[in-house]
Amino acid sequence: MSTLPSAEAAGELASVLHSRETAELAVLAPPERRAAFGRCWARKEAYLKGTGAGLAGGTEVTYVGTGVRPAPVEGWTVSDVSVDEGYAAAVALSAPL
Repeated sequence: MSTLPSAEAAGELASVLHSRETAELAVLAPPERRAAFGRCWARKEAYLKGTGAGLAGGTEVTYVGTGVRPAPVEGWTVSDVSVDEGYAAAVALSAPL
C-alpha cells in the first residue's frame, strides 16, 4: 500500500513507467493523473516484488496499466485492493485466476 503522490510528482515520476503507461498519464487532468499513477505504481510494485526482482526488475518493462482495471500480465493475476482514499494497493499472484 502506498500514499498517492501529488499530481505534480505523479507527472514527474511517470517517466519511470512503461511507455504506454506514461502516455496514458499524460492525457489525464492532474486530479485523475494522481489516482491513475497510484494504481499503476501499486500494481507494478506488487508484480515486481512477486517476481522476486523488486523495483530493480525494471519499472518500465512490464505494462500493468493505469486504468480502473489492471492490464493482463502473462502468467500473473494482478488485482487492486480497496483501501482508504488517498492510498493505492494491489496484489499480484503468479498464476492466472
